[in-house]
Amino acid sequence: MQPQQSNPSQPTVQEQEMLELINRMRLNPVGELDLLINSADADVNFALDYFNVDLDVLQTQWANLQPVQPLAWSDQLQEAAQNHNQLMIQADTQSHQLPGELNLSQRIANTGYNWSTVGENVYTYADSVFHGHAGFAIDWGFTSTGIQASHGHRNNIMNSNFREVGLSIIPENDPATQVGSLVITQNFGNRFNFGNSWLMGVVFDDQITDDQFYSIGEGLGGINVTAVNTTTNERFTTTTWNAGGYQMQLSTGTYQVTFAGDWDDDGQTDTETRQVTIGSENIKLDLDTDELIPTPEPTSESDSKTDTQTPSDSTTETDSKTDTQTPSDSTTETDSKTDTQTPSDSNTEIDSTPNTQTSTSELTSEPESEPTTTDNQSPLKCSASDDHLQGSADKDIIAGCLGNDIIYGKEGNDILRGDFNHRSSGGMVGGDDIIYGGKGNDRIGGKGGNDFLYGGDDHDRIWGDDGDDLLWGGLGDDTLTGDDFSGGQGSDTFVLALGEGTDTIIDFHLGEDFLGLANGLTFEELTITQGSGGNKGHALISSGDETLARLKGVDANDLIAITSGSAAIANPVFVDV
Repeated sequence: MQPQQSNPSQPTVQEQEMLELINRMRLNPVGELDLLINSADADVNFALDYFNVDLDVLQTQWANLQPVQPLAWSDQLQEAAQNHNQLMIQADTQSHQLPGELNLSQRIANTGYNWSTVGENVYTYADSVFHGHAGFAIDWGFTSTGIQASHGHRNNIMNSNFREVGLSIIPENDPATQVGSLVITQNFGNRFNFGNSWLMGVVFDDQITDDQFYSIGEGLGGINVTAVNTTTNERFTTTTWNAGGYQMQLSTGTYQVTFAGDWDDDGQTDTETRQVTIGSENIKLDLDTDELIPTPEPTSESDSKTDTQTPSDSTTETDSKTDTQTPSDSTTETDSKTDTQTPSDSNTEIDSTPNTQTSTSELTSEPESEPTTTDNQSPLKCSASDDHLQGSADKDIIAGCLGNDIIYGKEGNDILRGDFNHRSSGGMVGGDDIIYGGKGNDRIGGKGGNDFLYGGDDHDRIWGDDGDDLLWGGLGDDTLTGDDFSGGQGSDTFVLALGEGTDTIIDFHLGEDFLGLANGLTFEELTITQGSGGNKGHALISSGDETLARLKGVDANDLIAITSGSAAIANPVFVDV
């Protein structure tokens, strides 16, 4: 008997789900497209509408995809992905290379992965695993087709050169950060001297979502998996991870694969045996135990088994391109990275290592609002006059036109915009709008005009954009962005009030913007200090034991100098509202 094969860095349940989604797409891209564009997922459906994805173009592009072998899990690629994710969260941004960080190929090499081909996808604004997968696969973005021009994320997923992947998915729900709800990095790779192909799969009970596919919470850990070579009788064993996945590298041959465990919870060991043939490519063999538990019937014996991946179902290597090179023409290392905040960038940087290739691709999200937060509804209609638009108890998308509009989001996590439903700042043209978020974690953009923007309850994100705007977060820890960060300009007022949480104020300009004091709050009650630790580099404004706001990038001494009149700036900072 050969030693048991193990994988010390197990995927989380979210990472296992992402691994299953990637391999489902690689094995059956035609079926995946239908699952993506006809899903019941509200965030995916919203993104399709929001980016106005041209489904005809998408289907034409998709027709060129061919099945490719599934990807096995790599501890080392996961380590690199995890480290990069943590840096993106610390920097509160999305990028393939943070300041002071090594490039992709160096990061991968430092984990000990002897790579011949590597690639990377990043998305820091996913709302769920499926939403992140759809973003990569569809590759939505701000183009005339709603699809990123190079569709590099999709290319990475379907690249036939890749044989392994490392995934990191970190939940990030800090209201003071822009990134989240899930921060995702996918590192794809292949190695020199790769060795035997992988047999991998997942054991699950399919009792949470009965769809013959793995869902979070369905994985069965601790199931013994034994593969016996039918010619040599060599035996290989492993045990499923906590999330339900397993894998083992096997030499070429035909194997009887036996799963053993008490999956029907009757105190007895259950077994199921399948046969696979291992060749030059990875093979996936799943076990849905829900299909193995018999349902008593009065007229027949139930012995229902699921179909599995057999050698005749195995995939073939195709010529899947990454960015500017085809895999067969790979003669230089390409470390393609994006360092700007635009969704369509996928630039390449050429290095000099022969016979190797890397590719990177990121889904970016402009500061105003990520395409992640509402259901499949079209924006409410507006007119050229002054409109009064009101949402519902659900997630709404509401956008005014160029009049002086009043918009109420009411309940739900709404996206509310003053002038038209787009994410650019809107220019100086626009009405003077009044927008109330209401309940829920809302995203509010003033666009053009001098707007009054009030978040209401919960943790809201508000962008003033162009014009002289008033931004008031209301209850909850809110994030308030004036203009420069969201592409606009103007003199904005950020409102502070007692008992409403700690707000994060972005792009506050001394001598140009104001801090409004509401509900009887006075300047004499305030304390201004320089932050430390996680607030290093930011000014903190407090009243007693309550921190009212942190001003990102503002020096407390400069703020104090202005308020004391010792600075050469005439504008007051604190005003009553």
